[in-house]
Amino acid sequence: MSHVALYAHVTWAVGAPAVKSNEEQKEHSNQTFFLRLQDPTGFVDVKLHFNERWSAGKVFVGHVIFLTGLTTIVGLLTVEGQWLEKDTEAMLVNITQLPALLSSPSLHQIFPLSSLSSTSSTTHVCRVRIGKLGPEDVQVRTSHARCGRAFRQLNSLVCSFCGGPCDDREAVPEFMLRTVFYDSAEDAGVEVVAWCAGQAAAEIMQACPSDFCSWPEEEQAMYMYSLENEEFLVTLYWGLEDDHRTLPLAGPLPLELQLMAWRVGGAQKQKSPSKSKSTELHGWEVYAQHFRGRSL
Repeated sequence: MSHVALYAHVTWAVGAPAVKSNEEQKEHSNQTFFLRLQDPTGFVDVKLHFNERWSAGKVFVGHVIFLTGLTTIVGLLTVEGQWLEKDTEAMLVNITQLPALLSSPSLHQIFPLSSLSSTSSTTHVCRVRIGKLGPEDVQVRTSHARCGRAFRQLNSLVCSFCGGPCDDREAVPEFMLRTVFYDSAEDAGVEVVAWCAGQAAAEIMQACPSDFCSWPEEEQAMYMYSLENEEFLVTLYWGLEDDHRTLPLAGPLPLELQLMAWRVGGAQKQKSPSKSKSTELHGWEVYAQHFRGRSL
């Protein structure tokens, strides 16, 4: 079948083969990537052919995507698909990270955190409050701007997923957060731990990574405390940031990357409950004391 449109979630992602030299990069300018897409009726393994290099942005296991211009071949046991970026009908939209999903009330339904299930294959929109963020919950790492994969080898010439160059133009700093979310209702006792990176993490931190790293530790701690109880509309999905089978064997894979977990696809700040000045100052003193190592 041709001209197929598919709405499904990603259960497997395999990047392009690694290339090392400029000549090899030219030879592999039209690269093939593999996604396994699944919905309640089954799954299809899709070959993605881009005009030059990967241009679909961040696509991770657990994301929900909308794909058009797909050609499928039905075999005895499997269904295979082929997608060519050069086709006029070809389109790939990442629904999980679509900004309009949060900004347009007509496009989403708000779920309470108590309704989340790790067996679900959809993207949930939730209104949440942020719990305390400590120094151990906030990291700044380097990732590849083209595909969003974290760099594990800073001296590598090419990205281990998309095969793109890892130069200063493509390497960007980004936050990696371990966040605790509560339902926005004050009396809600349900909490969810979720990992958050990229633009969604910058929205939650309300700062850019390079600026944050330039602050003194005490100022970082006070700033992180000020984010407690801030309200956000977030998209949550049960997924994996990287398929470890596609990464180079260069030391152990960070725990936050190799485990299926709740992850944040997008975040939008909401009106937050006001804090009393005395409460806020007390929290800042607690964090400052932690860093100074002495009584105030």
